[in-house]
Amino acid sequence: MRKEHRFIVLASVLMSWLTFAPLGYALYRHWPPRIVTVDLHTLVEEHQQRIRAAIRTDHAVTEAQRATAEQHTADFAQRLSSAIEALGQTCHCVILNKAALLAGTVPDQTDWVRERIQP
Repeated sequence: MRKEHRFIVLASVLMSWLTFAPLGYALYRHWPPRIVTVDLHTLVEEHQQRIRAAIRTDHAVTEAQRATAEQHTADFAQRLSSAIEALGQTCHCVILNKAALLAGTVPDQTDWVRERIQP
């Protein structure tokens, strides 16, 4: 290919990109955000079952067991909050509690969150 032809092809590609880039950006910015759900109720229930299994005794729960359960629950809440925040940053999406979804199908990210909140 001759030098002049290379220049013409390169200039054409550059001009096309400069012409269509703003249009592509405008379309991208006006797309509605992606929506996903997380089943918070299930995650909290699973945590409660683990706590109950850990302190299950035939006797009354001691203060030490109660304090340990409270600490585990506080740690769980922090990990859950961090995982939800990380999901939002990773997928650049709106996150709904699955219980708030009334109709339609939306991708569920509960397993993604579950993997990240494991102690």
